[in-house]
Amino acid sequence: MDIEELKEGFRVFFPPYLEGYRSRVNELYMEEHKNSDSFYFMDPVKLFVLLYEKNTQLLFSESDEDQIVFIDCSHISNEEFSLLTNGSEKLKKRFIKSLLNVDEYHVDIPFYNLGEWAGIAFSNGNRDSLIDLSYRWGTHLADSHENLYRFSKAFNSAIIPSTELGNIDTNVIIQKVNDPTFEYEFGESVKAYNSGLYLAAAATGGIALENILRLLIQAKTKANLPQNTYIKDSLAVLKRENVLSNRLAASADSLKAIRNSNAHTNSDPVKKATINHLYSVIEDLSYLF
Repeated sequence: MDIEELKEGFRVFFPPYLEGYRSRVNELYMEEHKNSDSFYFMDPVKLFVLLYEKNTQLLFSESDEDQIVFIDCSHISNEEFSLLTNGSEKLKKRFIKSLLNVDEYHVDIPFYNLGEWAGIAFSNGNRDSLIDLSYRWGTHLADSHENLYRFSKAFNSAIIPSTELGNIDTNVIIQKVNDPTFEYEFGESVKAYNSGLYLAAAATGGIALENILRLLIQAKTKANLPQNTYIKDSLAVLKRENVLSNRLAASADSLKAIRNSNAHTNSDPVKKATINHLYSVIEDLSYLF
């Protein structure tokens, strides 16, 4: 097989491959593309064709424009070249760096015998069939990346607790209070709550309640902050300054125990309903800012 026919086969393969991929994403996966970096062939890529006997390898990296580069690897030992398929990720990256001076690459595909097939297909006048196949391969790769996107999203949802609640808009609360320390405390509490860790949610939620009461004193009164951060002390100032309604003051006061009991060992488990009440009070307090 002539090397130039082989190269020409890949030149025929490359444009419809990208076209198929990008058409598929534009048609079906644009929303997913906007929300992730999974569909990396939507940006320009450089295709390195590593020519090594029958074991042709394709490697894609970022580029300023779509382009194809052929690398003659005939001088490389079989043992070294096999690192691409059998070596550890670190050894593979080291080999690619030495060969191509590329630190990051998207994917490497061992197209065994594909290079030979592509060259023969082109030389036999089967250009149209190669274009059609390449286009379909591109669409299949886009589908594969969409599957990986969904898996990654599901995996992250499973291991990273959400800071959102079903019946309360936590983002509105955080925006109204506008304090990074409160955001951290409240966010940690909600994460614990969404993980079913109600004791931890109560502990950090109680701290957030203490904090929001003190922030209200600073925002809505000219009074000095009480020396202690206790909920009862802050409530006394806010009631004296007529910042809180009797109902809201009573609701916040009922939560003194959630902060105090969680500062010490306690045999009674924290109930989900208690945390729901805590968050409801924090939400009501946030609307006073």
